[in-house]
This record gives sequence, C-alpha cells and structure tokens, in this order.
Amino acid sequence: AMEERTPALKKCRSTEIRLDILLWMMKTCEEFAFKRDTYHNACYYFDMFLIINNQTLNDKSELELIGLTCIVISAKLEEIQLPRLKEYSELLSNKYNTKSIIEMEKKICSKLSWRLIIITKNIWLSWYICQWDLFIDTIDNIKEELLKLLNEEDILYYKKPNDNSYYNFRKISQLIDIMTLDYYSYNFEPRRLIAACFFVLICYNYKFKYNFMKKKFENNTPLSNLFFNLYKKFITQSFDYDFEDEKIQKAIKYTYNYI
Repeated sequence: AMEERTPALKKCRSTEIRLDILLWMMKTCEEFAFKRDTYHNACYYFDMFLIINNQTLNDKSELELIGLTCIVISAKLEEIQLPRLKEYSELLSNKYNTKSIIEMEKKICSKLSWRLIIITKNIWLSWYICQWDLFIDTIDNIKEELLKLLNEEDILYYKKPNDNSYYNFRKISQLIDIMTLDYYSYNFEPRRLIAACFFVLICYNYKFKYNFMKKKFENNTPLSNLFFNLYKKFITQSFDYDFEDEKIQKAIKYTYNYI
C-alpha cells in the first residue's frame, strides 16, 4: 500500500521535516531502550497517517506529537515494560499533555483502520539473516569452500554467538534503519531491499567493488567469485529472485550508495 502512495510523501522530503521527525523518533526509541521493531512500526504508522490524513507539514510541534504517539502505539504492541504517558509528554517539554496523546492515539488508530500488525523491513530482515546463516552451513558444501579461503571467524554470518556475527548483524540492521529515513526507499519492494542489503554487506566486508555495467565484481579472485555465485544462489533459493532482473539491480544500486 505504501509503494502506491509515495508521491504524497514528496512534500515531506522537500522540507526535510519528515527526516527531522524520524531522526527524533529514532532517538526517542533509543532513550527508552525500545526494540528496533518498535521504531520501524512507528515509522510506518507515521508515514501512513500523513498520507491518509493529508497532514500539513507546517507545524513541526504537531508532527512531533504524531510521531511520539506512533511510538506509544507501537510500544504497546512490542514492548514488555512501558513508560507512563507522563514520561512521553515530558519529551515534548509538556507542550502536549497526556490527554492530547490519548486523543491523537485514537485518531491515528482510526485513520489506519486499526491495521497495526504489519510486516516491516526489519521483520523481513530478521527472517532472512537466519536463512543466510543456514544457507552457508547446509547448502552445496558452501562452508567447506569458504574455509579453503577464509578462517571460520571471517565468514559472513549474522546470528552466530561471536563478536563478528554481532557486528555484521548491527551493520545490516543499521543499513535498514537508515533507509527508513529516505522516503524514496518506499519505491522498492521491501524484500528486494533486504536482498540488496546482503549484497552490499558482502561488498563492504570483503572490499569487493561491483561494476554495474558489467554486472560483476571488479575484484577477480577465487573469494569474490565464490561469494558472487553464493549470493546468486541464495537470492534464487530464499527470495525466488533472479540476479539479472532489472528490479534487483536497481535495488542493489540504490542500496550500494549507502557504503
């Protein structure tokens, strides 16, 4: 639904108010130590509400109230321990009292027709990083081939119980976080962006350079060739995507700009 309505978000980009509000929402979620899913849900509610409500963007204070209320709604669905409404209100220097937050909550939920359980990019990412690790460990002796060229700790995992996997997880998660700040990312189907992120992390981790004209790595080494073939097999098996597909190439090119 969002992809069909992106033109309505252009006014947000032109004034950069949307970016300011989403950055503020990100910081707010960090202050409350909320989960990443809470932030992503709140961003979706915020964008959809602006579109459906045809919200004007002149009053930044009101947009902060909308953003904060989206966080309140999302936290109720995702978090175990919740702040009091008064604590939320204090973040806006008490410009809006708890009653204002409650009234805005009713308005947002009504405008969204109470469709609050959604599949965000972050949820897709959580699923596919598990698929990536499983793919490396179980498919076509891939791990054995990688171990001929790399130490095990240098293999690109995301969910293994070690520091390198944790850092890889943080990198790809932060890549998705940053994309939410750009309205243009809604022009891509979420799963294609996730698929593109895996490619970009390969390039980043192993310093491979991708030639978009020739559709191949410039680094012609056994390791780059192995990862190139590995990636193509992975997105075919896990996403049912063809690497040569123009939509995948566009998603990779867009995501590649972030490294």
